[in-house]
Amino acid sequence: MPLVIFSGGPSTGKTTLALRLKSEIEKKMKEDESVRSTIKRVVLINEETLGLSRAQGYKNSAAEKMHRGAFKAAVHRAISKDTVVLADSLNYIKGFRYELFCLCREAGTSHAVVYCDTPREEAEKRNQARPIEAEEGEGEEEEEKKEGEGEEGEKMPSFGYSPSLFDDIWRRMERPDGKNRWDSPLFDAKNGEEMDVDAFLASVLFGKQLKPTCATSQVNLSGANMLSELDRRTQEIVDALIETTSLSGGGLTTVPHTKEKISALLTVCVFACM
Repeated sequence: MPLVIFSGGPSTGKTTLALRLKSEIEKKMKEDESVRSTIKRVVLINEETLGLSRAQGYKNSAAEKMHRGAFKAAVHRAISKDTVVLADSLNYIKGFRYELFCLCREAGTSHAVVYCDTPREEAEKRNQARPIEAEEGEGEEEEEKKEGEGEEGEKMPSFGYSPSLFDDIWRRMERPDGKNRWDSPLFDAKNGEEMDVDAFLASVLFGKQLKPTCATSQVNLSGANMLSELDRRTQEIVDALIETTSLSGGGLTTVPHTKEKISALLTVCVFACM
């Protein structure tokens, strides 16, 4: 099932749209048997569900790297053939969206990108209407989060970004481009709300599955019985050497499972010296 990557600047309506899509998908699961047999669950992943702080997570490059790493790990754990994953975060760096795209290829699932196309002026008004999260002070944060819960208990963003952080993120925003394979298919949501949900679900839920490549496939270098197999092969070689030396006192012997020949007498001498 698909990974839906939400992208956009701060306060552009990503979480509102993600909650709406989650509700619509769960509604279809109840009403349509074919959908219910294909989709087992819908998972929403964002800062609120992971308990991450925006003020701390985006304050500098080192903190942002850790922040994105925790988000990516959560997405990786959730992706499966029967789960719809809604990755609700800024996702404003194209390199990070490519990393999420590679997770889909590795799992062999489909993916889509939803860009919340809200004018910066409108987003700035929404951001200013929210209290700015303090650098320190967990008690106040917990109180605000309780007031920011959605209809079904999912937490809405309770805090806004500081003016400097808001400007910095918008300045570095790398808008998704449908010409890039990791940004395709791309759906634009005007003001974070205006979107044909039915067309989106029809395209994404039953869209083309990505195929793993040599770069994203996990190569199993050794089987579960590697040690026992290695021990068995080694014993066969030792038995062949002993048999050759006992019958002829040495000479060439063929190594089992190969066409190579070695001197049994030389091998025994080496073993004896060791």
